[in-house]
Amino acid sequence: MSMTRLSLVCLLSLLLAPLGGCTGKGPVPGARNDVQAQAQAQAQAQVVAVTEAQAKPLSRSTGVLALEVVPQFERVDVRKLPQDLNLLVRLRGEGTAAQERPPLDLAVVLDRSGSMSGDKILAVKQAALDLLKELKPMDRLTLISYSDDVTVHVERLTMDGAGADTVRAQVLPIQPDGGTALGPGLIRGVELLTQAKRPERELAHLMLFSDGQANIGEHSPEALGMRAAESFKRGTSVSTLGVGLDYNEDLMTRIADQGGGRYHFIKSADEVARVLADELAGLVSTAASGIQLELRPAPGVTVARVFGYPVRSEQGATRVAIGSIAANQVREVVVRLNLSAAAGEEVALGVLGMSFVDLTHDGKPGQVELALALKTSRDDAEIRRSERTEVTVRLAEVESAEQLQLAAKAVESGNYDGAQQVLGASLKALQAQQSATPSPKLKQQIDDLQAASAGVDRARTNLEEEKIFKKSAKAKAYSTMK
Repeated sequence: MSMTRLSLVCLLSLLLAPLGGCTGKGPVPGARNDVQAQAQAQAQAQVVAVTEAQAKPLSRSTGVLALEVVPQFERVDVRKLPQDLNLLVRLRGEGTAAQERPPLDLAVVLDRSGSMSGDKILAVKQAALDLLKELKPMDRLTLISYSDDVTVHVERLTMDGAGADTVRAQVLPIQPDGGTALGPGLIRGVELLTQAKRPERELAHLMLFSDGQANIGEHSPEALGMRAAESFKRGTSVSTLGVGLDYNEDLMTRIADQGGGRYHFIKSADEVARVLADELAGLVSTAASGIQLELRPAPGVTVARVFGYPVRSEQGATRVAIGSIAANQVREVVVRLNLSAAAGEEVALGVLGMSFVDLTHDGKPGQVELALALKTSRDDAEIRRSERTEVTVRLAEVESAEQLQLAAKAVESGNYDGAQQVLGASLKALQAQQSATPSPKLKQQIDDLQAASAGVDRARTNLEEEKIFKKSAKAKAYSTMK
């Protein structure tokens, strides 16, 4: 099959077909009863056989998610091997936010350590009460707080009138005192949600608040990240909300990344309600959850990088936890492959699979698989013409975000001059790219780097400004990557 863009082979199925299998047009071997046969017939009806004429644009819609893969260059220069190949994997939530949303099975895990005293605890309690107004009788809420110990105030309580009143009565008396048992609080929350039995369509999600350093019980970023990853595998996502300037943003970011959720930096108490509302707005419009990409490279191809997302390697495949997508939301993931050999007019790159839970159709599992290939060339002009500048721009954006993270770490270690050097080099590269491929995204990134450079100067002589810079720079980089 010869194509002007990435070749796409095989299937689009919204049922239980495992990653790696292609569905034919006849009966699937091994069907044991009429129910399975009916399910197979439905799956076959949804299979899309993609021809060369259909493959432009390279995008397949499942009705709940659209998947598109765009190469930075549509031609591989076979004279320059080994070489890196950059792909933009774009996921788009479909449908509208007006669709009936799935029920929420939500856990809120609050920090009530001594450092939360004053405006912080008042803001968090007010936000929790405001959250009750947004939940519906079909939703369930678990409320947990932690300091030296962990208290489960309510467990998966239905949010009808009586349930909301019970939660309100539990929230109001919470007072800050003691240390920060963040790890035990997180672990208890994910245990309650992952062990619960619920309809497939319910969306299980945990929101973890903290304003300080985990200092009681399990506090290893690796261990807590693994807990969050296991929770995600079992259908419960985790978001983190860091309040103030003294929490460990690297720990909170790791938990959110591994848990398939989002990380939020809340600079001051008056931002708590806004950020919580933003987190909830994303939840109530979720179209698909448990989204995971799986890259199975062809011989001679390795997965070098997946920018901005944690990966794990299992049985020759690279898996990427994406999390959830709301209706009309777009995620753009840059994947870098390394190609060591190529022969012939076309080179196979491997298979990209995407699995998810369709929350618009009673929690049915869904799947898409794309077999990827690029045409080869020895013509410089043809290779230049094959560039997809949208990928070049996105790549520059995420690479700049990585440099912003490096600058934040340099400031963290007291190397202010090093931070300025990193920012200066990144700014110069972005300005050159902006001249070549003008883009509002690059312009925004340039503005962010210029603001960061000014932030480094302020951080040199002021401890609070240093904390602000570290957290805001890392949060900005995190947001850009997603």
